[in-house]
Amino acid sequence: MMTNYVCECFPKFNDEQDDLLKKCKSLKDDVERFKISLIDNIERNNGEIPVKKNSLVHVNGIKSPLPIFKVKKFRCKGIPKGNRSGFRLIFAYDRSVSLIYFIQIYYKKNDNTEMDRKRAKKACDFICDN
Repeated sequence: MMTNYVCECFPKFNDEQDDLLKKCKSLKDDVERFKISLIDNIERNNGEIPVKKNSLVHVNGIKSPLPIFKVKKFRCKGIPKGNRSGFRLIFAYDRSVSLIYFIQIYYKKNDNTEMDRKRAKKACDFICDN
């Protein structure tokens, strides 16, 4: 059975993505391609996120009503390093309403940015309240 999945973005996600376009001009297309691939993998995995060690991991240590995931291996066409582009995506998944909510995107290689745990919790609380 096909489920209609909805992908939404936390407002800061879009701002970060626009800022990162300087590093990789294909980033918007790459994120869209990732969304399609993720939905396809969820459907093939009976509605579950297909967690893969060191690639797509569940984020622990955040008291959140929804599971939060980090994409560690993200392929970016504009950076010829395959899935070791240095980009990280953080998203929450609400299986009950088939919602994938992108919270943060950052470039790890140069600026040593880490995931914003407070934002992730805030985003999940917002999703559950609406």
